[in-house]
Amino acid sequence: MFVALPLIWFISTPFLPEEVFWFPFWLGAVIWNGADGQGGISHLLG
Repeated sequence: MFVALPLIWFISTPFLPEEVFWFPFWLGAVIWNGADGQGGISHLLG
């Protein structure tokens, strides 16, 4: 199931709006850098 979701997302990207396409990348950046760009997980790891 977890493998199918990214696969379905990559296959459907030509049919999705651009904002939906970039959402997983944006979410990863917010988790890594924090909402304000200072902190997040990267702050904990040094």
